[in-house]
Amino acid sequence: MPASTYLSVDESFARLHRAGWSIGETGGATVWVVIGTNGENMIFAEGKTQAEACYRATLQAEVVGMLAKRRDEPGCARHCADCHHAGSRKYPRGKSE
Repeated sequence: MPASTYLSVDESFARLHRAGWSIGETGGATVWVVIGTNGENMIFAEGKTQAEACYRATLQAEVVGMLAKRRDEPGCARHCADCHHAGSRKYPRGKSE
């Protein structure tokens, strides 16, 4: 997969952390490794780049149903919190339905 198709490292880590994962990473000249646990599941992902390894970790978390939505997706807790905080047409000045 071309590098441009991966999520950013920050976005991958943010989605994993919001879903309750504790994540560690290490990298070298030829491989990056991301390891994570959420108390009952463990992920181990490798990639040629940091972004690829992080993205592969998000795919593994998604398979076990433990991946938070992207911030720009409707229904994302962060997205809704931002809407409530800043106000929007749907949630003016922090009011909800």
